[in-house]
Amino acid sequence: MVPNYLRIRIPELVYKASRDGYNLSKLYSETEEHAESYYSCLVLIRDTDSNVFGALLDTVPTSKLHSA
Repeated sequence: MVPNYLRIRIPELVYKASRDGYNLSKLYSETEEHAESYYSCLVLIRDTDSNVFGALLDTVPTSKLHSA
């Protein structure tokens, strides 16, 4: 069984580089507001040859560094 924190919710497009800009700081600012309510993040990338790849992250990307 998949743990609850990894179950996929209804997908929500938070950041799209072609719409929001090709800027890592912008990505962080768009995703930061979701960091407390989501436990994971699916990142999908399509390259210039239309190949699609991605990763399931165990956290939402933010510019904040967390110390243990």
